[in-house]
Amino acid sequence: MPYTETNFLVDHTNITDTINRLWWSVDRQDWDAILKRVFAEDITADYTALFGGQPEEVKATKQVAVFKGLLEALDSAQHANMTVLVDLPQADEDASPPTEVKANCNSVTSLVRKSAEGGPISNGGGYYDYVLIRDTSVSKGQNPWRIKYMKAYFSWITGNQHVLPGVKE
Repeated sequence: MPYTETNFLVDHTNITDTINRLWWSVDRQDWDAILKRVFAEDITADYTALFGGQPEEVKATKQVAVFKGLLEALDSAQHANMTVLVDLPQADEDASPPTEVKANCNSVTSLVRKSAEGGPISNGGGYYDYVLIRDTSVSKGQNPWRIKYMKAYFSWITGNQHVLPGVKE
């Protein structure tokens, strides 16, 4: 099957939607949406810039449990992603649709924990690198793109960086 301009545009939109849906769902604590529509079965989430340690590949359910534990400690959170760049091949009648792509986006995050010592608000900005895979088990007409790798890079943090428990100095 050739990779047409329509395929390119649909893939680009679906990949952008998957990235945006991740953070929309995290902020609303819609963990089922992340498991069903965002993450691949296995995921590597690299937050070493924020928490230290080493990245590891885990089941999506474990990564969702990590997010859930962090978000339950907060009163509210808002992740705003912008400038999503998707590294898709251009349409080509002789090319097959891609099965894996890289993407990036800028991100600004506001976190609130009213009981945090040192102040209730933390704001930060940076960007994410992603690798997404096409899940061939997804029903036709549904978004097949799933995140299998994500890495956070932090450019700045203002306010109380300890609003989120476990952040390294």
